[in-house]
Amino acid sequence: MDRTELIEMVRARIGMTSTIRDVYIGRIVDAVIDELTNIKKIDLTEEYASFMLVVDISEWRYSNPQNTGDMPIHLKKRVNDMIIKSVINRV
Repeated sequence: MDRTELIEMVRARIGMTSTIRDVYIGRIVDAVIDELTNIKKIDLTEEYASFMLVVDISEWRYSNPQNTGDMPIHLKKRVNDMIIKSVINRV
């Protein structure tokens, strides 16, 4: 997954054209990738579903910095689906 592309997609989802927040968005993207791969044990691949999952979670975290509650149900479902897919692929 190309980090620069991920940052560009998050900026597009937010509606931001400036690169002024790229460092902050990049840290969010890195944290999301780290959480998905190391904590949730999801095998992130180059496929579109993995790419967009990282973008969508990063955008949600950027847009909701004070939200300490659960992520939206549609994101939870996608994460759970990717966990199941990763487990199946390991077997």
